[in-house]
Amino acid sequence: MRCSVLQCVAVCCSACLVCLYMCCSALQCVVVICSMLQCVFSVSLYVLQCVAVCCSMLQCVFSVSLYVLQCVAVCCSVLQYVAARVQYVSICVAVRCSALQCVAVCCSMLQRVFSVSLYVLQSVAVCCSMLQCVFSVSLYVLQCVAVCCSVLQYVAVRV
Repeated sequence: MRCSVLQCVAVCCSACLVCLYMCCSALQCVVVICSMLQCVFSVSLYVLQCVAVCCSMLQCVFSVSLYVLQCVAVCCSVLQYVAARVQYVSICVAVRCSALQCVAVCCSMLQRVFSVSLYVLQSVAVCCSMLQCVFSVSLYVLQCVAVCCSVLQYVAVRV
């Protein structure tokens, strides 16, 4: 009877040990799984932090890019305004140059007219001078003729 009780105790103890071993094994599995999950969560957290940093950097890059694009837009607007002013000034200068060319042409034509008029006046002056000379000679001749006629008349009366 004692042997039978000891055998029962031994079987119970053996069953308890097996149960404890299985529990310990199960707990070890849980610990390993928890450790793996902790590792996964750590990696996931690191990845999420990296993604957050990348998003922050991209946001910074987009902000800088937007600022640069706005600056470029402002510069383009200023350049467009300057180009419009330059074009306006160029048109004004071209109109003024055209007007000055017209004035130069008019002045050149007037100078030619004045030159021709001066030549005509000089020619008339020369002709007048020649006519004056002819008139002077003619007057002298007529005076001589008058004197001769007067002398002849006097002689004719005396004779």
